[in-house]
Amino acid sequence: MPEIINQILSIMHRASDKELSERSINMAPSGPPLSLTSLERSVQFLRGVCSRSSFLLPAYYSFFATDINGNVVSAIEGYPGAVLQSYVNLSSLNYISLVSRKVFDHSNENNLSGAGFGKTSDILLDEHADYWGKNSGRAKKDALNALQVLRDFFKACSKHENNLLKDGSRLCKRIGLLKQYANRSAAHLTLENYQVTWLDVLHVTASTLVVAEIIRPFDRINESSLDAIQKLYPETLPLKLFHKIGIANLAEQCLEGGKEYSLDLLLERIPDTLSYYWDISPKE
Repeated sequence: MPEIINQILSIMHRASDKELSERSINMAPSGPPLSLTSLERSVQFLRGVCSRSSFLLPAYYSFFATDINGNVVSAIEGYPGAVLQSYVNLSSLNYISLVSRKVFDHSNENNLSGAGFGKTSDILLDEHADYWGKNSGRAKKDALNALQVLRDFFKACSKHENNLLKDGSRLCKRIGLLKQYANRSAAHLTLENYQVTWLDVLHVTASTLVVAEIIRPFDRINESSLDAIQKLYPETLPLKLFHKIGIANLAEQCLEGGKEYSLDLLLERIPDTLSYYWDISPKE
């Protein structure tokens, strides 16, 4: 019997090793990277923003619900619940900080970074608007207006964290703190959030999601995100970020208000606009 088992294990190991080798060969560089046109890079960057924003709300709700310094108690009792709560809190903050670092990347190499998109020329933006209009059913002028708002936003926010921390806007400072946290996470020897607070996370999450909403709707993500977290952490406060004013309405305000209005809303006023403080009044 042991011999048969060893033979079976040997066959399984050979099959697994073969499959591993095939995957490794497929992923190993075999030539120069795929070359994208300027338009393709611009389009892919915005798609990347949407993709990375998909889990921002559940990450934020998880971060808030599992604050290890608060009184929230997990549905799992005792020490196992405390371990899970700490793990989820740390993982949520790590995800949000990594998204912030990637979305607001200050690299100027190409349009696949926030800084690169922020430097998009008027000619390329017009080409992008033409592409977006034809493929989305939106009028080209509306697409161009949306792209101009997005370009202004990423130009303002996609800087080196040292410059962001010295910036005059609230959002830029908060992005700077999250990017700094992500860059130094390998050196963090405790579970402390250092200088990152829940309001920093709220502001960056909300503003990024409004920007993502300009690109495509995200409403269904919002509802399901909160419902899942409240089931796992029953004492989570009712903190739907876009409960009193819909994310689609905020995105539309940005598009209608133009550069000055949209930047003021996203960089300064989002937390107040969401009436967040009213939503977290103490329980009776």
